[in-house]
Amino acid sequence: MAWSEAIPIPVEFEKQFVFSDQGQFHPSQYLYGIAAAFEKEGGTIVQDCRITGFDEKESLEIKSSMGVIKRLHSFMQPIFRRC
Repeated sequence: MAWSEAIPIPVEFEKQFVFSDQGQFHPSQYLYGIAAAFEKEGGTIVQDCRITGFDEKESLEIKSSMGVIKRLHSFMQPIFRRC
């Protein structure tokens, strides 16, 4: 840890610490990793498909702009849209 006289954004400050070798989080890389793991396990990612509702009864029924998706297991998986 060290003191710094400047920061990389235009914001007023009085004191600043610099922590070298911090971990970094890249949201898009994280989501692509989750999407790849989902597809590897047999999942399908559908683009340009809006979820409009769902009913959770004996099976899960997801209503979308592309029709109705039915699933035997009653749990929601995250739905990712790649941009």
